[in-house]
Amino acid sequence: MKQTTAWGNALCVLCNCHQPQIICPPPPPAVCPRVVCPPPRPPVCPPIYCPPPVVCPPPPVCPPVPFCHSQICPPCGTHTVPVAVVGCCKGCACSVRFKRDSSSVNGLMLKKNLLCNNDQLMTIMEKKIGTNATEAAFAIKKEADSELKAKFSVFCAMNDLIYVAHAESFCQHKKGDIICFAYKS
Repeated sequence: MKQTTAWGNALCVLCNCHQPQIICPPPPPAVCPRVVCPPPRPPVCPPIYCPPPVVCPPPPVCPPVPFCHSQICPPCGTHTVPVAVVGCCKGCACSVRFKRDSSSVNGLMLKKNLLCNNDQLMTIMEKKIGTNATEAAFAIKKEADSELKAKFSVFCAMNDLIYVAHAESFCQHKKGDIICFAYKS
């Protein structure tokens, strides 16, 4: 450290005498140790939840388009009497020509009922058709399967029923607004 002496009229602060005064430079600033902080922690985020992907059911299979003859029938009107379905007419009363059936005995033609060829099934249907188409279908099927010892398929609807079927044993019957068709599966 360098000391400086000052002479002159300077008085000693302690004793008030005229002695040389030594002036010291100010002390150097204190060196503090450097503080090292740890790096800040990353923010804690909640886990991200993704719901499982939605699995769509396959599209429904469309039923096959029914075969229709190229013959064009007049538009169907509303009717109250059930009519057997013939070709493309779907229940309307139109005239269609067909070849004569060869089911004749000695040249006499046998009359065929186009609505029902099973009298027992007709009796069951007359008895079981009520005021509800769904209940009628189940009741007819249950009794026909039991009484006729065979598996029957039954369709019932209100007022109009359109179907195309090939069956050996069948019957269509309408009672009130309910119309049903049953056939041996």
